[in-house]
Amino acid sequence: MRTILLCLVLSPALVPLTSAQACFQIHGRAMEYRGDGFFAIWHIGTHHIFSPDADSADFVCKYFDCESGDRQPALFAEFTICPTEPFVKGAAQMVKVTAVSHPFVVPDWPPQASPREFLNDFLPWYPRHARSSSSRTDWQKTTWLIHWDMRGHLAELLEADAAVEPPCKSVLPPEFDPLLNSTQPAEHYETGSIEQRNGRYRAEIYRVTDGKRSDAPDVIADFAKQGYRWFFLNFEYPISRTDLVAMLKAPKSACGRSR
Repeated sequence: MRTILLCLVLSPALVPLTSAQACFQIHGRAMEYRGDGFFAIWHIGTHHIFSPDADSADFVCKYFDCESGDRQPALFAEFTICPTEPFVKGAAQMVKVTAVSHPFVVPDWPPQASPREFLNDFLPWYPRHARSSSSRTDWQKTTWLIHWDMRGHLAELLEADAAVEPPCKSVLPPEFDPLLNSTQPAEHYETGSIEQRNGRYRAEIYRVTDGKRSDAPDVIADFAKQGYRWFFLNFEYPISRTDLVAMLKAPKSACGRSR
């Protein structure tokens, strides 16, 4: 019998509500852990815990095989939740889950052990969300939704660049997706060669258009593994001979201050 526990990590900008009625949407990861049978949804940000009622757990499990035997699948999606009791710091808060949108299922969690398996899990999913995003804010939220995190330094640089206020301009063009090196992401991407050096991996990423792979890699992903988690460290752009970290660390004109 499944023990129901809904785990949520909220984004720093989202303050837990004290109302027992107000509903709100979060980005999260739903998963039932093998062994202890806990059912969890994790949202990147904090360590607050939500516990859904039985109907809500059954509703979420319609989107993936949450009780899949030896495997431990994970559902990434946007969840609309409605607390049914006041928020208490450090305690599980009872909720109803009323909606699930943009679902994506990872067949097994933790992510696969090899670097190619890691990218083969990431590449079918991320471009689809990037193509549906209408602004940098959208893809930033999408980036935080994915379970493969960016290591802190890269994430901090991206956040600082996004926080620049007018009349200053971000070093990244408004419609530019730095993970795919494109303002118009393709429908499909493939992993090319992967090399390992000093505990880090560099993988060539190619866009595929009308079934044809690009002649040269669009981006080279720099990433590493810590424990069971993979982390993106940088994204190199071969055609322009630069990289994301270098762009973000370039001097900015002193025309304003970040928020």
